[in-house]
Amino acid sequence: MNSSNVSQSQHHANRTTNAASNSMDDNALRSVRKCIRNVQSIALADATERQKPSLCTWRMVKLDIILLLATLNAAVNGYDGSVMSSINSYAQYREYFGFSLTEGTPATGIVYAIFAIGNLVGAGVAGPAADWKGRRWGIFLGAGVIIVGAIVQATSLNLAAFMIGRFMLGVGAAMGPSSALPYVSEMAHPSFRGAMTGVYTTFYFVGAIPGTFIPYGTSYIDGAQAWRIPLWLQMMFSGIVLISVLFLPESPRWLIANDRHDDEALDIMAKYHGEGDRDSPIVQLELREMMEEISKTGADKRWWDFRELFDSREVRYRTMLTCATALFGQWTGNGPVSYYYPQMLAGAGIEDNHTQLLLQGMQSVLSFAGALIGAAYTDHWVDAPNSFSPPSSSPSSSS
Repeated sequence: MNSSNVSQSQHHANRTTNAASNSMDDNALRSVRKCIRNVQSIALADATERQKPSLCTWRMVKLDIILLLATLNAAVNGYDGSVMSSINSYAQYREYFGFSLTEGTPATGIVYAIFAIGNLVGAGVAGPAADWKGRRWGIFLGAGVIIVGAIVQATSLNLAAFMIGRFMLGVGAAMGPSSALPYVSEMAHPSFRGAMTGVYTTFYFVGAIPGTFIPYGTSYIDGAQAWRIPLWLQMMFSGIVLISVLFLPESPRWLIANDRHDDEALDIMAKYHGEGDRDSPIVQLELREMMEEISKTGADKRWWDFRELFDSREVRYRTMLTCATALFGQWTGNGPVSYYYPQMLAGAGIEDNHTQLLLQGMQSVLSFAGALIGAAYTDHWVDAPNSFSPPSSSPSSSS
């Protein structure tokens, strides 16, 4: 297919949508937008055919390293879920804070809940911070808060200080991923975007696995250091992120939204998506689509503007699906299983602490394997056509 015809068709389709938005009902507008997604898919297929991407080039390998560093943000929650579950089974930990050795207490539940409360606070701050200063700034800020929270938690002498550290960890654990996931989506090569965003979620288990096996090793230590050492190590992923993010490129979409598309955004896309060619078909198509998408409402330029999440029946439906997916994901029992796994095993008759931790570690490894399989086939199992550029990837929306 001739690339100029594809571009003209896509441009005409976008102009048609803008005009239709003012004159059509939601059903008709939904049909028009479906046609536009089909045009975008054809345009992507044409650009990909003219410049077939390869995972084996040095620039693509470098991009993969950049994205993997960003995905370490997902490991923070995985480590916390496993390490808190593990040390909660320690007699040393429960005796230090006065928890019952055999029964659950309200204070135990609050220790877990305060992390989720911090998540709520962090999510409200993360979006505006990342949209205002950039995705890297949001990632950096989240990592910094996590490191401070880990220090407060690991050095705490009483339950109040311990819970303050837990709260700060919750804030940081929401801020970092709220910027990191959009960053991965916006930086990933469009041909592999689905797989890379799928890999992001699997890194929960990259944190969960050491979050179990480290406490398994320290469980043989007597005294408070048995549970303090794993808590000190909670900052390791964030420490890597804090340093590496200073050297990562900014998201092209954020640069375009802030009128920096002529130099920085185009250079970044050319380097990592076009093998250094600013005139690459994929790069030019990507640049054009991002500029058109952002210019429709200008919401990307206003961190406080959430209207694009509710401005039509179709968009409201998609927003509802996003919220429902997050809610149902929590209802699957991930939280309770992560935090109370040793207690569940004890209820099943497995009371040896070391055996409990070993089984929890094995469960995390198997879960990681299953998650990798799911991520590898994301693009093959998705029926709905993928948009070329990541839609509504603003952290203000995703948080």
